[in-house]
Amino acid sequence: MTMNLVRRAGALAVLLVLTLFASAARAGEGSEADLVAAETAFAQLSYDDAIKRAEAAIKVGGLSHDQLRRSYKVLALARAGSDQADKAREAFVQLLTYAPDYALDASHGPKIQQPFLEARGFWRGQSGRPGLDVSALLREGESGTLRVTLRDPTRIVKRAVIAYRWGTAAPFKRVDAAVGDQVIVIPAPPSGVTRLDYFAQAFDAQQDAVFESGNESVPKTAILDVSQRRPVGGDGAPPREESGSLFSKPVFWVVTALVLVAGGVTTGLILANKKGDTREEQLPPTQSSVAPILLCGIERCR
Repeated sequence: MTMNLVRRAGALAVLLVLTLFASAARAGEGSEADLVAAETAFAQLSYDDAIKRAEAAIKVGGLSHDQLRRSYKVLALARAGSDQADKAREAFVQLLTYAPDYALDASHGPKIQQPFLEARGFWRGQSGRPGLDVSALLREGESGTLRVTLRDPTRIVKRAVIAYRWGTAAPFKRVDAAVGDQVIVIPAPPSGVTRLDYFAQAFDAQQDAVFESGNESVPKTAILDVSQRRPVGGDGAPPREESGSLFSKPVFWVVTALVLVAGGVTTGLILANKKGDTREEQLPPTQSSVAPILLCGIERCR
């Protein structure tokens, strides 16, 4: 009896999860249809219809980060175009929450520029810039880390996750993340695997992806660098360095220096001796060697 209850509970849990995924998929498809209709209506200057469609997409919830950004962009521009300045400013504030780097086209007139500038002024007065950053630090043969920074100055985040996997075939493993700075330790890679895929997302109360750094469809990737791996010998120890050339040995240069010094001294002595000999050969003859000898017959005259 107990086993039957456990099995039924497990089956109901699985059914609930599948139902939630199916509902999310249908909601995403419906939101995308409304969003495309809103963008088309805005392009045709049908501002009221664009506002209606954009609000319908936002109301459904479960929007991806890209869908959320596009929805509030259309809503803000359409409201500004229909002279709803206050509501346009609110929509621009939301847009700059999800896309802080958004820049308005300079071709828009004051009716659209003014609420956008007011929204940007609002964010300048906040304590920080909203967003989510994640980076990976990998080490060969060791566990790695994912550093996550989640900034939520307006406190719209209700849930945040970071996901990772080694290789491209394995399912992502998800870990809860918190607002602020966080370091998540990931296990060492399986043998022969050097690629790590990862992403991080933060969701609001309607399960909209308000912030993200990568996603499951387009994750971020880090590659483990094994190019600096040092080979080992047969006994597991680093291999001995092979002897280099003769010119790389210090003994060669010491002997060479001594030979050069000795050769220099010898050359100096030889040159000095030659210089002395030259001086002797160039001395002028003495007086006795040039005195004339007079003869009287065969004998020297006295």
